[in-house]
Amino acid sequence: MKKLITIFILVLSIGFFSSPSHAEWITISGDPDKTVEFSYHSEDIVNHEGTVRLWVRQRTQNEATKSQIEINCAQNTVTLMMVYFFNDRNWTKQGKINDVPHTAYIPTGSSLDILAADLCEW
Repeated sequence: MKKLITIFILVLSIGFFSSPSHAEWITISGDPDKTVEFSYHSEDIVNHEGTVRLWVRQRTQNEATKSQIEINCAQNTVTLMMVYFFNDRNWTKQGKINDVPHTAYIPTGSSLDILAADLCEW
């Protein structure tokens, strides 16, 4: 319950202090104004029978991606359902697409691990 309250406060504070174009993307790690960011789209989360499907995006110093992922809460795995690669770091110039699903274990202590723990409790 304490985590849900913390997430609710975080979502509210980001909603009040973010620009409208970024309000639906919640930053998990990094800084949207810097070179590295990992965030998720808060309006498209589907939690069904132990799996959670959502969109995440990642920006590093050299690239940006937006991916639809599915988290299997029981197996602690993530499946990349679709990955869009961008030719810029601001997710505006879309490049190639990878739509071949790939499943892997979620690394312990990673930003994705933190997100999965929170979403799997819903």
